[in-house]
Amino acid sequence: MDANLLLRLRVEDLLTHEADLLDHWKLDEWLALYTDDAHYYVPPGDVDGETANPDTSLFYIMDDRMRMRERVARLKNSAAHVEWPRSKVRHLVTNVRVAREVDCIKARASFIVSRAKDITSDLY
Repeated sequence: MDANLLLRLRVEDLLTHEADLLDHWKLDEWLALYTDDAHYYVPPGDVDGETANPDTSLFYIMDDRMRMRERVARLKNSAAHVEWPRSKVRHLVTNVRVAREVDCIKARASFIVSRAKDITSDLY
């Protein structure tokens, strides 16, 4: 199998695994995917993801690993009324593109997140 295709499939598998963990509310397993120096950014929808800059745009999420741990702990607590009972969520991953550079792998993908709770539904 072509090395570039194999790399893309491995990255796509990681992204869909992450989405599945979130969809099934396996938050501790999701958190375990990330190293201690991880950062998790969700750029605004009205700015091209490639050009979104946290210095000039307000991001939906801009967490370091400590903040990610706090978010998981808060969401798992029944006092988090916005998610108790929890929302029905589905993540769709598409348009996965991967490029190998000298010392790293750069990956891009498009995501659609559907969230439904009570009579409200959102699409991100």
